[in-house]
Amino acid sequence: MAKNSKDEKNQKQEQAPLTEWQKRNLDFLKQKEKEKKEQEKLKKELADKKRARLLAKSSEEDESEDEKSPKKKKSKSGKASSKKKSRLGKKASVKPLPKKKKTKPKSTKFKRRMTSVLVPALLGVLLALYLLTPLSKIKHVTVDGVNRTTSQSVLKASGLKDSDYTLATIFNRSRLANAVAKNDIWVKSASVDYSFPFTFSIKVKEYSIVAYAQTDQGYVPILESGTRLDSVEATDFPDKFTTINLKNGKYLSSLIKKLTKMDKSLISEIKVITLADSKTTPDLLNLEMQDGNTVRVPLSQIDKKLPYYDKIKGSLKDNKIVDMEVGIFATSDNGQSTDDSSEASSTEDSSQSSDQNQDNQSQDSNQGQDQNTSDNSSQTESSDQANNDQAADSQ
Repeated sequence: MAKNSKDEKNQKQEQAPLTEWQKRNLDFLKQKEKEKKEQEKLKKELADKKRARLLAKSSEEDESEDEKSPKKKKSKSGKASSKKKSRLGKKASVKPLPKKKKTKPKSTKFKRRMTSVLVPALLGVLLALYLLTPLSKIKHVTVDGVNRTTSQSVLKASGLKDSDYTLATIFNRSRLANAVAKNDIWVKSASVDYSFPFTFSIKVKEYSIVAYAQTDQGYVPILESGTRLDSVEATDFPDKFTTINLKNGKYLSSLIKKLTKMDKSLISEIKVITLADSKTTPDLLNLEMQDGNTVRVPLSQIDKKLPYYDKIKGSLKDNKIVDMEVGIFATSDNGQSTDDSSEASSTEDSSQSSDQNQDNQSQDSNQGQDQNTSDNSSQTESSDQANNDQAADSQ
């Protein structure tokens, strides 16, 4: 009975649930067993690889010996064949080992490291020696495209000095070109070219003189950029030039911009440009032409309407006023329209221009009739006055 009671107690103890510490301990033991098994497998694999290497070496040695002693091979052919068969069977079971990469010797690596360090160091030393010598500052500079300005003023505007290094000048060519265009008022654009070993050429494009402004000091040239220069002597004037007499700076700058876009041959036909002082159109200009005619055109439309003057001037006689304020028609100095007048409000609509010309001709005929009637009335009035004077004298 006592034994039965003990067995029951043991069974109850075994059936009792495990604690967390016991579970962890069991897991730890299981992991250790797995690690042991893995280590044993690795050891077996290493041993197999070593055996395979030894077998490969022994086979190579045997082959070399066989090549050296062919006679011995014949006597021991049966044994060698059996041994080779057994070795071949073992080789077939063993996997071939991967080929090892050939490691480069340390001497080549050292040489490469030394060259990578020494070559830049030598170049730096040579550059330092070159900068210390006077050869590093030799420069031969030429200036091309100079007509109004001088090469000395271009060099001064560039800021280039004899003490500047040649290498620095090569890398700062764009900066030198910008300095020339900024500091010299005659220069419109510039570029710097380099040719080996130390030659530099500055190519310059100058502004052209659009017109002259009349001041108390004399005639002052006005460039395309709108800048005014110092007064010029009479000997420096061209045969034909345009004079601008505008005091308003806004009108002057806008006029210069428009004139630069127009044909130079057309601008050369203008003699004097003044403001018309019109209340209806404040920017109306009076253009005295070289042929004696006068053109009245708004500043805002001068680039569109003034080219029509070349088409009209051939039909004009004597000195006429070509009014381009609204349309385009010619009048005499007395304000009367002439028979040679032409109306052209736009180039796109030719029918409208012809109708306007017909209207102008009818207006001209009406004005002529009105003038004839006024002349006849004045003649009758003068004759009546003469008769009255004669009657008074007779009395």
